[in-house]
Amino acid sequence: MFLDGLIYGAISQNLSKGIGSTWSLWYDGLNAGVFKGQLPLFMWLESYAFRVFGTSHFVERVFCLLLLLLTLYLFNLLISIIIGHRAAWFGTLLLLITPRFNWVFANNMIESLLLPLVLTTFLLLYNMSLGINRLWHLPVIGALAFATFLTKGPVALGILALPLAFSPSYGIRKGLSDAAIACSYFGLGIAGLILYNPSNQCIADFFAAQVLGTINYVPSGSFWLGHFTIVLKLLGELIVPLGIGLLLGVLFRKKLTFTRTTAVLLLTALLFSLPFALFKKQHVYYTVPSFPFYILLVVHALSPSLQLPKSTLDNKLHFILAPLGWVMILIGIGLGIWNYGNYTRDKHLITDLQVISQHTKSVRIGIDKDLAGHWSIFAYATRYQLADFSTSPDSPFLVSARNVVDGYSKVDVPTVSFHLFEKQAP
Repeated sequence: MFLDGLIYGAISQNLSKGIGSTWSLWYDGLNAGVFKGQLPLFMWLESYAFRVFGTSHFVERVFCLLLLLLTLYLFNLLISIIIGHRAAWFGTLLLLITPRFNWVFANNMIESLLLPLVLTTFLLLYNMSLGINRLWHLPVIGALAFATFLTKGPVALGILALPLAFSPSYGIRKGLSDAAIACSYFGLGIAGLILYNPSNQCIADFFAAQVLGTINYVPSGSFWLGHFTIVLKLLGELIVPLGIGLLLGVLFRKKLTFTRTTAVLLLTALLFSLPFALFKKQHVYYTVPSFPFYILLVVHALSPSLQLPKSTLDNKLHFILAPLGWVMILIGIGLGIWNYGNYTRDKHLITDLQVISQHTKSVRIGIDKDLAGHWSIFAYATRYQLADFSTSPDSPFLVSARNVVDGYSKVDVPTVSFHLFEKQAP
């Protein structure tokens, strides 16, 4: 699993056991302490999955699967409302073949919670653009922005600005008015956080560690082509669904549609992707909440061709595809059960940690300086409760990538990623 997702899982597990609190997230990795890298909503919700399912390796998978199903439901609902239910299958297919979309759910990333929050907000605003105004719409949008803030801080600005993206549909004046009202409800929640000292301190620590860190970030590596590097990465992620859309657009060039809704979808997609170009810290998974709207752009443009009339052939296809879909789902579940405990990413590292855990019997293990920056070791050991690492020289055991360590004798255990040493008697 990706390092960030491992850390979130370890913190959620701690919360479920009463270690740390909502406003003081505790991480047990090397130099354990209060985690300041994210705000707490995602981990607070995931902690309930740990309360229900225990410490199984599949807790994060189940939690993120529920978020995935919710995201796909909202996405299908959105397509059905905007275009029609007969186009929903095509949009869902394009979304599912977008690699980084699946990646955030497979790796327990915070963006997996952002997706349903953003889609729900868009659904409410789209209903408002159709004249379906309810007294509770804007308060709920303010609450969704508040939840987004507690998930990933400044991304809430995208939620609050979303009414402006609907300006092509219902005018800039109403867009500004709706945004202002949503901001006022959002501000009430923020005021409560500021007045409550534990949450105030948590937010201050987050902004100091994460937001200022992002602003002051200096990129390294060869793949840095300026602020618009994120745009190239985004195009790389979307090249397959956009390519399929372009191909179908050429085939059905007389049946493309461009309306005010097209402009709204484009502005929304840009709103949740382009602002990241302002900063030098650019990870493409930051832009995943924009993916559904880029896909919707393609599906909406092709909508006349996708809304084909029902026919006997269509009924026959449904008779074939519906059972086939259930078969594929059952195969996926079966493969998951079959491969239980069969790791792919970092397989050797996890196996090595299991080996030394059995040998050291929960004794605190020292970590050599050559492994001190290998954060995945600590994250896996913490999440799966395999070992307790320390930089103390008094630890009876030591792990190192070196073959020889002064004052220690090498323990004969079958490890690949590092070696285990035991302190020699004086």
